[in-house]
Parts: sequence; structure tokens; C-alpha cells
Amino acid sequence: MKKKIGIVLLLVSGVLAVYLMCFFGGAVRFETLCVDEERYHMITDSRRYASGEELLDELFFDEQQLFFDASSDTFYYSLEEDSRSAYNPRVEIRAADGMHVAVLGERILPEDVRAAETMQLIAYNESAYREYHLVCTTLPLMNIESDTQIGDEDVPVHMTLFDNSRGAAQRLTQSDGAMHIRGGSTRTYPKKGYKLSLTKESLGNNVRLNKVSLLGMRQDDDWILYAAYNDPEKIRNVFSSALWKNTCAGDNALGIDNGMEYRYVELFLNNEYWGLYALGYPIDDLQLSIDASKNERLYKKSTWDSEDYMLSLPDVGVAGYKADEDADNAWSPLKEHFAALHAEWDNAERMYEGIDIDNAVDMYLFLNLIQGIDHVGVINSLSAKNMFLSFHKRDGREIALYTPWDMDITWGLQWTGDAETNMCKAYGIPCSQNTVWGLGNLPSLILNGDDEIWSLIFEKYWKLREDLWSEENLNALLDGYEEDIYGSGAFLRDMERWENGSYWDADKGLTDFRAFVAARLRETDDYYRRVEALVSGKDATTNVYIVRSAQYKDFLNSDFLVAVNDTAFLENSDYVDFLSYIGVDIKRLKDGVRYAVVRGADKKAEYFESLSLPEGVDTCIGNVRIEEDAEASGSCRIFVDHVLWRTLDLRGQNGVELVFDNRETQETLRFDFSREYIMWSKLCEDGEPARWCAEVKNKGCDVLIEIVNHDMIKDKRFLALLEEFGVDTSQVSGHTDFIAVSNTGGGHSTILNDSHVSGARFDTVVGAFSIFYNDEGGYGVYMDGNECILVQPQENEYADVRVSVFYREPYEVVWCPEFCYD
Repeated sequence: MKKKIGIVLLLVSGVLAVYLMCFFGGAVRFETLCVDEERYHMITDSRRYASGEELLDELFFDEQQLFFDASSDTFYYSLEEDSRSAYNPRVEIRAADGMHVAVLGERILPEDVRAAETMQLIAYNESAYREYHLVCTTLPLMNIESDTQIGDEDVPVHMTLFDNSRGAAQRLTQSDGAMHIRGGSTRTYPKKGYKLSLTKESLGNNVRLNKVSLLGMRQDDDWILYAAYNDPEKIRNVFSSALWKNTCAGDNALGIDNGMEYRYVELFLNNEYWGLYALGYPIDDLQLSIDASKNERLYKKSTWDSEDYMLSLPDVGVAGYKADEDADNAWSPLKEHFAALHAEWDNAERMYEGIDIDNAVDMYLFLNLIQGIDHVGVINSLSAKNMFLSFHKRDGREIALYTPWDMDITWGLQWTGDAETNMCKAYGIPCSQNTVWGLGNLPSLILNGDDEIWSLIFEKYWKLREDLWSEENLNALLDGYEEDIYGSGAFLRDMERWENGSYWDADKGLTDFRAFVAARLRETDDYYRRVEALVSGKDATTNVYIVRSAQYKDFLNSDFLVAVNDTAFLENSDYVDFLSYIGVDIKRLKDGVRYAVVRGADKKAEYFESLSLPEGVDTCIGNVRIEEDAEASGSCRIFVDHVLWRTLDLRGQNGVELVFDNRETQETLRFDFSREYIMWSKLCEDGEPARWCAEVKNKGCDVLIEIVNHDMIKDKRFLALLEEFGVDTSQVSGHTDFIAVSNTGGGHSTILNDSHVSGARFDTVVGAFSIFYNDEGGYGVYMDGNECILVQPQENEYADVRVSVFYREPYEVVWCPEFCYD
């Protein structure tokens, strides 16, 4: 009897739901459609399954049309943040007459949303039913539709965005546009990042930019969809971008906000679920208030190409940088900035004038805090990448403004290059590792021992730590992101969609990331305390290498191996004082003694002429053996107690090499002895051949000089350059085409006369020279069969001299500029 009553009640409730949908214009509350398993099976058992039929065309919750992924028969519902009915919305179906909907379960619960639970939904009429799935999320939803596969070039698309955020001015935004794949190494991942440009059609069928505000961000037509495929917690780039924008972006005298922001969304491509993304806008002329009429310019540094090899010629681009090359004088501001840095790095007034000091200090502190290893310092402290450099005219000054970009490889994420781990390893970088920026006006002020610069750095750092960079504030920022990533269930859905992506333990949320951030704050505090102790007080030092060593925790307790390749460097007080600081007696490094081994714990030092014996050499740090690396030409492998310490090039590319065992990180590191920035082309053009040649020799490079304009043999500047390389200029004549110079073999040279003959071959001090012409008059020059110089016919019209600077083992051309001495 009770069972019959229960069945009757279930039937009554079903009839009531249908009645309410009719009475209220087809809309009822979600919970009235919820049924238990018994009722669910009563519906399905009495009807046929409508395979291949779409019984449900459209489904609306609180007047929001749900996104539908036909490939999985799944509806996606975005819960509106400020709606009291979000968890029990009014449901409306749009289908053929007599169509009904039921949902297996009791209600939508926050814990089920977080767990990415999928609800079973059924559409049915009198004779048939079809099962669907319902996914609920607390994130906005975006769908991109295109008839063309999205690749490297723009293709037409149509964008639909549902904004569920609190107080959204417009819930639904639609626009035509164009989209292409974006990114560098991330382009190789199956989950791509995208650049979206919105357009609209005006009268006359003209296509115009469509500048709209998306998810409460600025009005723009250009947007970025960031995939975060290689970030295990999907947080680093978004969090770091927000941290810069919220705490540093407006801190400049130019009145410019040079930050950007992201909002998390769940993306669909052609109505197929594509995963968790972050929607943001780019750093561009609009954001940085660039006035092109004043020759203000914006440059993006996107590779590790060195600024050393920049040519001063105004129309020649700069490797590693992107610019609007259609603009007049497109490269002039950038080249003038680095020319000034080269020529006046020791002029404090000029260094201050060229930057906004608050912005520069913020950048210096910020890149270190986030461990921006993909921004600065990979090659040496003078290497830089993933930042914008913009130039602004104010009161007769040209001021450089720095803006960070692409901050995914931060906060302990280590770049490994291993495809099986998506090139990255979570927390492979210890929280104690510092990333110190060395290229620019501010680092030059530090290098010069400027009286004020460290005070400015310390004052700003501790002020930031008291408030904006407090652990409390950073955790508050992370609270919102943790709710977006994990509370929405999107992290789990993304993991299911891209099973080979990088993911951390979903149950932990951002717990481990928060712990790392807190530890990083403490380590950064300790670092600046170490620096303060070195540069302040009665024993204060301005020695750049001693100060630089403070970035390594417990540096003086390391074990050290010093290799002296050029004893001339031991006349430099910076080297002398630094080596003495770690326990080396400089007087012992002479008369053929090349190596010093120091046990930092007790400052015990020993000195050796060679460490290359097959059985190794017993030293105070263990048995040390240096052997040539058969797999890497020119490199040596250093063993301590028969364990590989480090592979290193000890052929003489640096006057002094220092390798040390960092106790904190248990890594063997190479100390960075780089100093001021040097623009090689300016050394040559401005008549500083001695300094230019010294740099070439210091890097261990060989040189092939081509005399394009033979009038140059009378030019004193060019002759001075040859003399610095040890060339006997009395042997250089109007017939001389090439001069090969060996800097690693005692400064010998070979002069080649009348050598511009296709197929000509000559033996030189740097290898076998050969030259070949093509039918158009272009030619290639080769050393030992390797391409050294490649010239098109028109390229000789304005060149006086061409110089190829290269390594022989392994062969690599590092620079091949053309010079015009006029």
C-alpha cells in the first residue's frame, strides 16, 4: 500500500512540474525538476531511447541560454555571482510541444560544483527520451566559432561570452573577429594559447575594430586567451600579472598604468569544451599611452638575443626585439638608449635621467620576488627577456619604462626542456634562489656604487613588504584565484580534457603554492638583509662581485674551484678583493699556478698547476678531476670525489672562472663575472678598437674581417682596429679582401689578397677558408665548411667593413655586422 502511495506521489510531482512549466510560461525552479533514481528509471523504462535525435534544442536557466557541447551531450551552466536564485534557477526549455525535463539529484550544491560533479539530465516526451549531462561552474563561459581551423594566421571567428560576474553591465557579449595561435614554446602544446581580435561591420560593409569591455576589463579589440598548460596550478602568470598591476603598475611619475590583468573563463571552440583559460588584454601602445607623433616607441623583448651585438645603424632592426617597423625612426629610441648606457654607464646623473626611478626599482624588486628566471639572468646578469621597454618624452627627457610580461616560469617553476613533463618541473627552483637583474640604468648605478641607489631599493622593498607585499595581502589575492580555479570545478575538467597537461594535486588547491610564496617572501627578506649588511656600515663595500654573491644563501660556506685563464685579470681590484673575500691568496696564483680550491667552511685553500690527471688530485674539498667532455666539444667535466660536479667551458672565454657548491640548493653553480653593458658596434664605430678587441678576446672568439671598401686601408680608425688584433698593417694593401684573426691562438693572423674568386680556398690561422658565388652575384664565405658570412649583392653598397665573430669549437657565429665609418 505504501509503495503504491509513493508511486502516486511521484506521478503527481511530475504532473505538477509540467503544470508549473505551462502556468509560468514554460519556466519552473530547478529543484522542482529534480527526481530520485526510482522516478528517473520510471521515465526511461517506459520509453524508447532516442538515439541520434536531439530532443532538446535549447535550455535556459534564469533566462541564460546554456552552452551546449554536442560531442558529449553536455549543457554548461554558469552561476551568476550576485543572483539569489543561482543555485535554484528558473528553468525554461525550448523544444517541440510535449517535451519535458528531469534532473537526477536533489539540488545544485557548492561542494558538487567544486568537485566537478556532472548531473544527469533527461529530456522526454510521451514515447522517447534522451539523456544529457549538466555541468555547473562559477566561471564565465566563452565560445569561439570558426569555419576554418585556427592556426598561425588570423581566421574569421564569432565570439560569444557569458559574464556571470557580480554587477556585470552586460551578461552576454557577441562579436565577430579574427583569431590565431599565439605563444613561443607553448605553441608546441596540444592546448594552444590564442590571440583574439574583435571586429564589427559598419555601414557600407566596412570591417572596423570592435572595442568592448570584457569581464569588467578595459575596452579593447585585442584579447589574449592564456592556456596555462605547463603550469601545474594554473596560477603563476595570472597571479604575477595581478601582483604587478595592483602594487607597481601605477608607481611612476609618468601617470601610466603599465599593468595588465586576466580573468578566468571556460572556453569552447565550435561548441566543444576546450578547458580552463585566462582572458586578458595585451600590453600595447594604448595601455602605455604611447604618442607616436612624439617618436615615443614600444619594444617587446621576446628572446635571449644579446643587446651586445646591436648595430647603431638606425634602420637596422634589433635581434630579440619586436617593434612597429612601419613607423618613422622605428628603432632610434631603443638604440639611443643602449648607446647611452654603453657610453655613460658610469655617469650617475645620466643614468637617473634615462629612467623613471620608481618604475625601475619596482621592476628590480619584482623580478627577484617572483623568481623571473625567464626574464633575466639565464646567460648572465646582462641577459633579459619577456619584458617591454617603452620610451616617453617628458620635459625634454626621453624616459624608459619597464613592463614585465609572460610570467609563467616563476615561483619555483623550473624550465627543464623535457617534453615528457611539458618542459617544466614544479618547485624545481628552491625558494631561496634569487634572480637579480643586471641590464639597464639601475644596475649600472649599483655597479658604480651610487650613494643613493641602495637606499632607494631598501626603502621601497620594506615599504612594499609592510603592506602591498605582505603575506596577508598576497594570500587575499590568492583566495579569489583559488576559488576561480578550484571552486568552479574547472581545474578538474581541464585535467580530464587535457590529460597530458601539467597538474598538481587538486585536493590541495593552492596550499603548496601559498606555502612557497610565504617561504619566498622570507628568503627575499633575508637576501636584502644580507645586501644591507654588505653595503652599509663602516666595512661597507661597493665591490660588484661581493655584493652579487649575497644572492646565494650561505655563499661563504660553499666549496670553491677557481680557474685563472688570464692573469691580467688579477690586476683588477674587483677580482682581487672578491677572490680574497672567498679565501684565495692572489699571490699564489702565478708562475703557472692556474687553479685554486677553497673549502669555505674553514677558508682552507690549495693551489694547483693542473687538475687534469687521470686519477684526479686530492684536495681539501675531495678528489678533483677535470676531463675534456667528449660529447661537447670545448667543454670540460669537473668531478669531485668521482661525482660529476658540473660541465663547463674552461677554454678561456672568461678571464677568471669560479664554480662553487651551493649548500642550500645542493647545486654546483657558475659565478657570473659580467659587468657593464658594452655595445660592440659603438666600440668599433667610435674609435675604441682596444676595448672592442679586448671584449672579443675575453669571449674567446676568432674573427674574419672582410674589407668591402678598400679605401678603408687608409682610415686611421680601421688601421687601429687591425693593430689591436695584432695584424701587421704594412702587409695590408688594396688587394686585401679578408683578414683572419686567431684570438685563442696567440693573436696570429692571415691576410688574404685577391680572394674574391668563386671556389677559392685558403688555409688560415682559424681554419680552411672558402668562398662561392651564386648567379645573382651574392656569395657565401665558409670556415672549415661552416657558413661564416653570407652576402646579397646590394648589401655591399653602403658597407665599408664586415666582421664575423665566431667560436670554432663548437662552431657558432655570434655576430656578423657591417660597418660604415662615415
